[in-house]
Amino acid sequence: MSKISPHEEKMLNLQYQMKQNNQELQSFLKDLESWESEIKDKEKSLKEKGKSQDEVK
Repeated sequence: MSKISPHEEKMLNLQYQMKQNNQELQSFLKDLESWESEIKDKEKSLKEKGKSQDEVK
C-alpha cells in the first residue's frame, strides 16, 4: 500500500471539507425554504383573520 504525499492529503482534506460545506449549505437552504413557507402560511392566516374581524365591525 503506497503512502499518500502531504499534497495529496491536503487535497483529500479539501475535498472532504467542500463536501461537508455543501451538505451544510443544502441543509440550511432546506430549513430556510421550510421557514419561508411557514411564515407565508402564518401571514395568510393572519390576513384572513383580520378580514373576518373587519367584517364583524
